[in-house]
Amino acid sequence: MELKRTLALLERIEAQCHQNVVGLPIHEEIIQTWEGIILDLAGYNVVLPITDALEVLNVPASYALVPGAKKWVIGVANIRGNLLPILDLKSFLFDDKTEMSSRSRILVIEKSGLHAGILLDQVIGMRYFPENKEVASENIPNEIKPYIITAFDIEGVVWHVFDIEKLTDNEHFRRAGEDVG
Repeated sequence: MELKRTLALLERIEAQCHQNVVGLPIHEEIIQTWEGIILDLAGYNVVLPITDALEVLNVPASYALVPGAKKWVIGVANIRGNLLPILDLKSFLFDDKTEMSSRSRILVIEKSGLHAGILLDQVIGMRYFPENKEVASENIPNEIKPYIITAFDIEGVVWHVFDIEKLTDNEHFRRAGEDVG
């Protein structure tokens, strides 16, 4: 008799378990992403890993010109008590001076021992880039090609990943003074 009651109890428990069962979690694919800063560089879609930027600033109201500097050196600005060289990336790459506007920004970097502000046409914003959207970098001008390490296609727009360290390792970029001889 005791056995029958125990079996009946176990059957009720099993029935309740079946009624209240919650399904197992659905297997979802986890897509690795990285965060980038979206830049307009001479009309090209460029993204820079967020870890390469110390900060983004408005263009300083004033800066000091540097005598004997190459034309892509804008000057030196006092940013919170620290002197920051301001370099025009568009002028360096394309020999075309950036026209400063309310959208122009300074991207502060520190790579390969160089602490500088890079003048850009504009910083559009930040975005996460899924690693599974990586594509070959194509249709990019020769002036930028040496600094592009990969690209991502997001909804039909190709974003070229700019390697700031390749720029700061460039001997021509590091030699901002005019050759005197």
